[in-house]
Amino acid sequence: LSHHDSHPSHTKTPILSALVSSTVTCSRPYIQKMSTAPNLGVRVLSLGTLHGGGVRVLSQLLILQSMMYRAQQTLGRNTPLSPCEYFELIGGSGMGGVIALMLGRLRMPIADVLSVYKKLRPQPKWGHGELFKASKFEDVLRDIFREEMMEDVRADACKTFVCARNEMNLNAGIPELFRSYATREDPVSSCMIWEAARATTATPDLFKPVEIDVGGGKQRYCGGCLDHNNPTSLVLVEAQGLHESRPVVLVASIGSGHPGTIQISGSRSQGALAEVMKQIVRDCEKTHEDNTRRFQGIPNTYFRFNVQQGMQGLAPQDWGKSSEVSAHTGAYLKTQDVKAKLSEAIKVLLSPVIPVNPAYPKVCPAPSVRFTGRQDILRKMAEYFDADIGRRHIFLLHGLGGSGKSQVAFKFVEQSELRFSDIYFVDCSSQQTLENDLITLALVNKLDKSPHDSLLWLSHQRKKWLIVFNNADDTHLNLVRYFPSGSHGNILITSRNRDLRQHADMEYKVDRTEVHEAAELMLSTARYEMTEAENEEIAKRLVQRLHCLPLAVAQAGAYIASSRRLDRYLELYESTAQRIQLLNRKPVQSDYEWSVYTTWQISFKELSPRAAELLQLCSFIHHSGITEEIFRQAASYKFTAEEEPQLREPLKFLANLLSSSSSKWDSLNFMALTTELGGYSLIEFDAGSGAITFSIHPLVHEWCRTTLESDAATELCMHTLVGMSLSTTKEFRFGHLVFPHLDALLFKGTEDSAREPNILDLAFAERYLRIYDEEGRWGEGVKLGTSMLQMTTPELQEHKALQIQVWLVRMYGGHGHFHQARTLGEQVLSRRTELLGDHDPDTLASMGDLALAYRGLGKFKKAEALQHTVLKKSREILGDGHPETLVAMANLASTYSDLGQLKEAEELKARVLHKRRNILGQSHPDTLLAMGNLAHTYSALGQFKQAEALQHTVLNKAREILGDDHPDTLMAMANLATTYWSLGRLKEAEQLEIRVLNKRREILGQNHPETLRAMGNLAGTYSTLGQFKQAEALERTVLYMRREILGEEHPDTLMAMENLACTYSNLGKFKPAEALEQGVLRMRREILGEEHPDTLRTMGNLAGTYSALGKFRQAEALEQTVLNMRREILGKEHPDTRRAMVNLAYTYSKLGQFKQAEELTDALANIRRKAAREEHPQD
Repeated sequence: LSHHDSHPSHTKTPILSALVSSTVTCSRPYIQKMSTAPNLGVRVLSLGTLHGGGVRVLSQLLILQSMMYRAQQTLGRNTPLSPCEYFELIGGSGMGGVIALMLGRLRMPIADVLSVYKKLRPQPKWGHGELFKASKFEDVLRDIFREEMMEDVRADACKTFVCARNEMNLNAGIPELFRSYATREDPVSSCMIWEAARATTATPDLFKPVEIDVGGGKQRYCGGCLDHNNPTSLVLVEAQGLHESRPVVLVASIGSGHPGTIQISGSRSQGALAEVMKQIVRDCEKTHEDNTRRFQGIPNTYFRFNVQQGMQGLAPQDWGKSSEVSAHTGAYLKTQDVKAKLSEAIKVLLSPVIPVNPAYPKVCPAPSVRFTGRQDILRKMAEYFDADIGRRHIFLLHGLGGSGKSQVAFKFVEQSELRFSDIYFVDCSSQQTLENDLITLALVNKLDKSPHDSLLWLSHQRKKWLIVFNNADDTHLNLVRYFPSGSHGNILITSRNRDLRQHADMEYKVDRTEVHEAAELMLSTARYEMTEAENEEIAKRLVQRLHCLPLAVAQAGAYIASSRRLDRYLELYESTAQRIQLLNRKPVQSDYEWSVYTTWQISFKELSPRAAELLQLCSFIHHSGITEEIFRQAASYKFTAEEEPQLREPLKFLANLLSSSSSKWDSLNFMALTTELGGYSLIEFDAGSGAITFSIHPLVHEWCRTTLESDAATELCMHTLVGMSLSTTKEFRFGHLVFPHLDALLFKGTEDSAREPNILDLAFAERYLRIYDEEGRWGEGVKLGTSMLQMTTPELQEHKALQIQVWLVRMYGGHGHFHQARTLGEQVLSRRTELLGDHDPDTLASMGDLALAYRGLGKFKKAEALQHTVLKKSREILGDGHPETLVAMANLASTYSDLGQLKEAEELKARVLHKRRNILGQSHPDTLLAMGNLAHTYSALGQFKQAEALQHTVLNKAREILGDDHPDTLMAMANLATTYWSLGRLKEAEQLEIRVLNKRREILGQNHPETLRAMGNLAGTYSTLGQFKQAEALERTVLYMRREILGEEHPDTLMAMENLACTYSNLGKFKPAEALEQGVLRMRREILGEEHPDTLRTMGNLAGTYSALGKFRQAEALEQTVLNMRREILGKEHPDTRRAMVNLAYTYSKLGQFKQAEELTDALANIRRKAAREEHPQD
């Protein structure tokens, strides 16, 4: 007899999978798992915009032809590429709109469009009025577009729009878009393509307006070149509405040639002024400048191509000068900077895949365009960070709020693009925003959703990186905890808290600016000339009254820019300051605060009521990262009957805010409000693609909130809008984006300052709990859910209470608190069965949740009984091939594996794989997941060849879809290595495991949990190879790091202790092995209970060590307990029960109790004979 159970070569951590469904929360029984939804990604979203310009559109076609030809050469294709193959949305205006319709809606190759281009030349019209004959031009358009309608129903349609203006409503620059597609707000345009082309070209001085019936009667339209000659902003708004969860990665804005400088000449005649106004209306450059600022922090996204020289004198009617356009465009395309820009654009254009739900690290904001001075501090910072390359640098900028600390940091970052390899920005205005930004950084680098993972990863990046901790003002925040470990890297901190000096090597107090610098800033912001002595003198007096505080100076300058009354501002300031002192609801601490608040109050009074309301609303959410998407999504919220009374009022408020007579979201109106706020320097726009995003300075944010008269009503309204927006989508990216704002409303940014829940929390309870769980803040989620259940309002109806309890069960179970999950899960299941019956899907979901809690506690028989019921009823209600039925099948199969019923597990897992292959295909993530699960069972059955074949398929598919370095590819490689190990192909296993370990070290860092897991697996292989010293060295590292990172009681730490104990035993170090195993057993008894399989395994291992030390009585006591428990839980014939019988018989023989040993060996022989008869009944 030999002691089989003690120290089974190592606890390798093979395979597999958590099984996930929308209704069943499943456990994670194995440590390594294939993600249930690998980031397969979506196609790159690319945008093309073509502007009006008459004959100039030839330039656009030639630029686009050059771009597509270069892309063709890059791909090595023999046939030309068409823009419709790569651009998902094309928008155009004027003659550029006609080209857009040919390229996008008709999917014409560029060569064909160029040949048709000559037909577009309109015939002159003699006499007064328009330049060209509309009727003749319509004939040309009809010939090109035939009788095709705008709607494009093809699956691979390139969405196309052109813009025009309704002649009866030219207010506010609101365009009419003729679309080939429907949006959430508008149906597809019900007109012919030629009509849309005619509308967008009906510029008043070129063609007469056109009448089109788009449903509801005829309307007269004039050209889109009025206000929207460059429709790039419209394209971005459209993209946002069409693809909310997909980022804009390429904006190709192709212009029709630079128009030259617009200026008023010596002639001030009415005709000359009218011509200037016409040029202003058609000017594309302002839109380009706006978009340049918008994408300032996101490189290689916005590309502008526009011939700069030679086109200035061309008028829209100069159709005879096509050769000039060709020549100037050819010269433009040969310049080096244009070639480089085209190359970068083509790289983005041809990128086929980006991650689904991508996360982007927060970009450091750009400094104000009017930043002045501070050269002394910028020079000192540069000298400090450039010295002693390779060592850790920590620099603190501290000073009063509004003194310009952040602006100095932003300017330094802007100047240091080449100084640092990577720059990371973290908002430290609260602990939660800090951790949220670190989580985003973790997601970007494909790590777990943990701030700690980001810091570990960063500490192992041996580059010259810089991390900026901005607004670390909270004196209760332990910022040092969030410094990456190690002695390298660079840290820049901005804070009002001067005590942080003790953690910095260098610090600088950012104080008020010099008088001349402040005056320069004011006049620059106010758009006054500094050279005028009178202006400079007034500005100096003003800034001294404002204590030369940059924030106050900038706000004052923004007001003066609007009012154009520099000379009267001081008088206005003094009178406003007196009123604030009389009416102020908040104690002000210092003169500098008075400066900021007074200038803010002056500007606030000038706002339109709607802009003021928007600013006040935003003062109750987090001050940074405020996105239009919160309001857009809220506007699309669908009510249930019971919610209508309490939720309709906020939507009415939102409609009034946007002055919208309909329920449609109006991005242009929202843009107008934020532009108004930005004009007074009350908000700062953030660099980004897609929706408008902005921030409010913390001082302005606080003052706005504390001076509200109806603050409770406004906060309730904002709270409702955030809740409604989150409830419209379960997509992780959006939830992660909005989470800091929700957290500010619910917890005020810290767990300790949580407020009491209200009835609106109940309306959105399920979404709130889900998002706290997704963000890794399940503790606050449990606290929130528990406090909701304690509410006594009528709105807490029983079904709502049950929904909250369901999520609490899932959060408890998902985070290893199985006792709480079981207790609450039993209550929920009992009540749902009583209310809904045992066939209701919600009841079945609760059965599944409770079964998983039982599995977590090792109560496999109870789990099996529930899962049988779930599977049987799911088949009856949903059918055998429904995804939730397949999940129920897979969950039951996993429990069969726990029970040692491997044949039953194999049968179910094979059926799941067969169904998923047929329904989803061979390459779907859920199919690969099923393959991995079946491979695990094959391994348990000893069918290693079958397991190897499946794992090879999984690995090859993962490489093909995700690439060699993706975490799921590395996991598949590790699982295959485990099978090689089981097959005795130890050198092959070793090679794969070394490769996995090296990749995880490189990508994730030395101390990442997945790196430590790879290290543990390699140690197991070394141990099997007899290389115990190498195994010991690795396992010591794993155990030390897991204790440091995860704590003493974490399951992974306990596994590391067991593995090291195993190696100690192999080395004959039985005393250290005994000490480790005693510690593991004590903790597992406390955490999991006496009956849990892991506890029983540890008992068996410790019994083996006692036997090795000659302590046979202690071994006997433990082994008797193990055998009794396994018989009771698993049955007499389970392999683990039989192993316990062998071990106890061995110990009996060592004690001289041969009769008891013989009884056990006879019982074992009978069990084996019975099993053999059942397997070979004919033999």
